Amino acid sequence: MTKTHMGRVLQVVDDRLEYDEHAKNLLSDKLVLAWLMSSAVEEVKGMAIGEIIGCIELYWKCYDRVLYEKEGSGCNNKNGGNMTEKKRCGWVNLKNPRYVHYHDDEWGKPHFEDAYFFEMLILESFQAGLSWECVLNKREAFREAFDGFDYERIAVYPDEKLDELAQNKDIIRNRLKIRAAKNNAKIFMEIQKEFGSFSDYIWGFTDGKVIANRDGVVRATSPLSDQVSKDLKKRGMKFVGSTIIYSYLQAVGVIDDHDEECSFY
Repeated sequence: MTKTHMGRVLQVVDDRLEYDEHAKNLLSDKLVLAWLMSSAVEEVKGMAIGEIIGCIELYWKCYDRVLYEKEGSGCNNKNGGNMTEKKRCGWVNLKNPRYVHYHDDEWGKPHFEDAYFFEMLILESFQAGLSWECVLNKREAFREAFDGFDYERIAVYPDEKLDELAQNKDIIRNRLKIRAAKNNAKIFMEIQKEFGSFSDYIWGFTDGKVIANRDGVVRATSPLSDQVSKDLKKRGMKFVGSTIIYSYLQAVGVIDDHDEECSFY
């Protein structure tokens, strides 16, 4: 009886291991994964399969980069690499000039221009569920498609323009996010009228102070992002969850999360 029972258990284990292996092989196929995501992941619904595959490739590249650097042989490592003049945060893909420029010249630096605040709000909202590098690589295409991130024009986009954007293969073609851009532009201007500027509104949450995290903890949200997210949602904005808002606050410099080893720490 015991041998029979053990045999059945081992067979079940073998079957599960074989199933897991088949599942891993299946999901390692980018085309299969993209098709699954297109129907199961809300953030990428409406995107072309090729676009989703591109985002998958970028995500995998970033993931491989993190593993590579954790092993101590990355370009950010103190002991080597071909970019020894400056050390950068571990998430930066050093092979992507756009990413390096964004990290060095924008990320974590205090900004006060409403135009920049709105641009980042648009880009961060489209980033929901995707990699930031994927969005950053399409930044100029977004700029062209959304009229230079002109919130006054975006706020009055007709349905024809929204449909046009949904067919633009150079951006992330998510209809919900595209419509959210118009909605958020309207609320952005309402906040401007109430506070004088959107910048003053955001900086008001910290009394104009930069939150510099120096404890080495990697965060996705914080009490501050929870508070800002809650208020924006209450005002009617879309795609402004706490995780997105935390990333947004990093982008506009309200939060400074540079790694301790980073030259910009």
